[in-house]
Amino acid sequence: MAISDAGEQQHEPAPPEPHEITSQKQRTFRNWFPRLKVTPATFTSARTPVYNCFAYAAGEFGRQWEPTRFDAYWPAALEGNDSVDACTQVYGALGYEPCELDATLEAGFEKIAFYVVRGAVQHAARQMPSGRWRSKIASFEDIEHETPHELECDMYGEVVLILKRRR
Repeated sequence: MAISDAGEQQHEPAPPEPHEITSQKQRTFRNWFPRLKVTPATFTSARTPVYNCFAYAAGEFGRQWEPTRFDAYWPAALEGNDSVDACTQVYGALGYEPCELDATLEAGFEKIAFYVVRGAVQHAARQMPSGRWRSKIASFEDIEHETPHELECDMYGEVVLILKRRR
């Protein structure tokens, strides 16, 4: 469920079922994310530019969320603010609150991890009920991976914030 600009709840379609990653995509993703254990990773959506990692982390599949883009959703009061504090406020409005940097599965909670480069949030990943993590990779597919740390790299930075809320 997502929140509209007017604060209304929106229901979005769920992403398609997981499917195998081709060997060519495995090489591409391994180049981008050297820590990614590609073998157990799976794509969990078709390639789409409709939503991005920040929208996916919020559970929205109908538009992009981006703090620094004029053509994407971000709360007006925080527009242009891509800091950790801004993300804490934006996702806090959805019921998330800061927790330790513990990426393990916690019964009764869902978690989001945020990746930061030089103080700017670059990526978000969401924990699934299985304990695995899912990330929307730019306009490419969503990918499921074992830990959020597998996507730490020069492009995304390091996980510096994990938020959680009750399921």
